[in-house]
Amino acid sequence: MTTMTTLTGPVLVLIDHHAGAVRPPTLELLTLARAVGEVTALWFGDGLDGALPLLAEYGAASAYQVAIDSPVGNAMHLPAVAAEAIAAAVRQSDAALVLLTSTFENKEIGVLLAREIDAGIVRSEERRVGKECRSR
Repeated sequence: MTTMTTLTGPVLVLIDHHAGAVRPPTLELLTLARAVGEVTALWFGDGLDGALPLLAEYGAASAYQVAIDSPVGNAMHLPAVAAEAIAAAVRQSDAALVLLTSTFENKEIGVLLAREIDAGIVRSEERRVGKECRSR
């Protein structure tokens, strides 16, 4: 039998969304996160207000919205900028755990974030063999 430990700080979940629609893997992370602690959603860009009911339904107790003024168009897609923004949210919320979906971009953000906040990182990789997909 597996025992879950409740964390002392909130679980910060980066919300992966497109055109205001939350992507399904993020909903899975929210469900997982609420099993170990209080969940705080982190939303980059516009559209948070419309998603708040769904985020709450999946366990988010609070949410941060991040908007960055930058001369670079859509600067949040720059991993270093995103990692710095998440690090600021971690420090402000005193988060004990940060969860990101396993996208190519988020894997890079995760590494940069771990360096920024002097933390460890655990990531899941999939190996595709023919039509099968195995986690390792």
